[in-house]
Amino acid sequence: MIRGFIASSLDGFIAAADHSLAFLDAYALEDSGYPAFIKDIRTIVMGRHTWDFCRALPDWPYADQDTLLVTSRPVDNPSPRTTIWTGDIDALIAVCRQVPQDVWIVGGGGLQQAFLDAGAIDRLDLFLTPDLLGSGIRLFPGSTHTGKLRLIEVHQRGQLAHLVYGL
Repeated sequence: MIRGFIASSLDGFIAAADHSLAFLDAYALEDSGYPAFIKDIRTIVMGRHTWDFCRALPDWPYADQDTLLVTSRPVDNPSPRTTIWTGDIDALIAVCRQVPQDVWIVGGGGLQQAFLDAGAIDRLDLFLTPDLLGSGIRLFPGSTHTGKLRLIEVHQRGQLAHLVYGL
């Protein structure tokens, strides 16, 4: 199963204009179900901006998962278990469909949008915060997906609205 698991402000931003995720800090103690979610993930697919953000952290957060890094730029010192992906999205989706466990499209909305536009996100866990950022990095910047997602579940997790969608 190919999955999205992402948080957004109520007005549709996943990060502030300066790429900061500080608005999420207020919800660090909310139970998002992340520990159970990550146990099911075998492979992480991420774009270059998310990669650069994660590499700046003190520890690599995905040491237990294989990583497919989608980038056209050279990569210095990739983390263990990382494969650089330079092919097209359809071929990447085909590779993801062959993974025996769940695949998580991590981070920015652009890559998740590409999978969504291709009809390849099987489950999207979207966490809405009550914040209004006003500007920043959009959840889905200019999606071409014209169908509707199907709402599967709704949960309240403290001040977070947890919406689960499928195609």
